[in-house]
Amino acid sequence: MTSNQIEKVGSEKKEIKFRAWDKVEKKFIKGFAINQNGFLMTMEGQGEWVDRAKYGKERVELMQFTGLLDKRGKEIYEGDIVETGFGNREVEYREGAFWTHESMDTINKDLLTQTKTRYLVVIGNIYQNPELI
Repeated sequence: MTSNQIEKVGSEKKEIKFRAWDKVEKKFIKGFAINQNGFLMTMEGQGEWVDRAKYGKERVELMQFTGLLDKRGKEIYEGDIVETGFGNREVEYREGAFWTHESMDTINKDLLTQTKTRYLVVIGNIYQNPELI
């Protein structure tokens, strides 16, 4: 699986994309794919794939694209922090859907839909801007 794929869902096509956060280097990983064994591979240097499987789940966090855009046209990913009319919320994937969560210690959550995203603005993410929650 590459970081971008198109999947047909019903009569519409949905782009399946991920981004990857390196928890040790504290940066997003550019140009990656996930091989058949579930190992993260990255394109480095002169076009050679370098296996980053040694990092494992403890080092790399994958975040899925919701398929939705905020009111400025920015893609919304799992782990993003969005500004709402009710405060800042984290985007999470739970119970088979994407939700905005007020904080990790509350159960106040709201289903993320195309209608609601026209009022949201991505202002950061939980790895680079945890203080925004």
